[in-house]
Amino acid sequence: MPDIEKIAKEIVLANVNGELIPALSDSLSVADAYAVQNACITFAQTYEGLPQYMPKLYKRVGYKIGATSKETQDYLGLDEPFHGPIFSGSSAIDREDDDQEIMGTSFAIYLQHKTRVEAEFVVSLKNDLVWKGRDFSIEDILDHIEWIAPGLEFVGSRFESGTGSPGTSVIADLGANQYMLVGRPYRDWNSLDLTQLPVSLGVAKEIRYEHQWPEPVVHGHSGMSVFGNPLGAVCWLLNHETLRDTGIKAGEWISCGTCTGALPLKEGLYTTAADFGILGKKLAEAGGLHLKHQRVT
Repeated sequence: MPDIEKIAKEIVLANVNGELIPALSDSLSVADAYAVQNACITFAQTYEGLPQYMPKLYKRVGYKIGATSKETQDYLGLDEPFHGPIFSGSSAIDREDDDQEIMGTSFAIYLQHKTRVEAEFVVSLKNDLVWKGRDFSIEDILDHIEWIAPGLEFVGSRFESGTGSPGTSVIADLGANQYMLVGRPYRDWNSLDLTQLPVSLGVAKEIRYEHQWPEPVVHGHSGMSVFGNPLGAVCWLLNHETLRDTGIKAGEWISCGTCTGALPLKEGLYTTAADFGILGKKLAEAGGLHLKHQRVT
């Protein structure tokens, strides 16, 4: 029987301090992995050994969805996608009143957590929705969508490499989420073909001017998932057994899974540039060193 609270404590402290913890020796069930996620939130809210500001940073503001391709599910040994929390202290959103075409955001992460970056589409609801005995379809939620936005998710692992159950370890490990950047909300979303919105993603050393925008490394579109549509991902989340009692609240974010695959960040390649077409461009600069207990922006 896994010690859920012990695993959660190790994950949170590794996330705070930039450490790596040993890979789990025993495989977790999917139910156990989601229990660890919840225990991480409880630990961060109640552990007296953490700074007093930590509970606020670990306030959940939304959900990320991972393993949205059959190839990733097979690699992780999962039968379906998974979800994880997005926290207020490790996320940011562009202001809608900013006139800049390109928003640049700087933040700090631990690259020793094997950071990778993915381009995603993010959805927010304007009404609370809760499962009531019948699965949601896309048609059911069309009148409840507030906006869609471009997003960059930085993913990593607090675990050392190892064998065992990689999929459930990722679920337990806060869904592998390190940082979530949400671009400017787009409210005229119903005029878009959400199965074919293009996106490209690249990394670079530094971008100071628009003409320095790097050549994209990967291309994709919003329908590149088992759902075929970001709104299909929202329905999957609403229908998931772990959220049937709580549902999704108005204003929470749902990051609908990668539509480009993940690119690794390395020393000197901290800047990520993504072009989401009509939804705009997103620029982020992540800093960090492969050293424990040290962070740079």
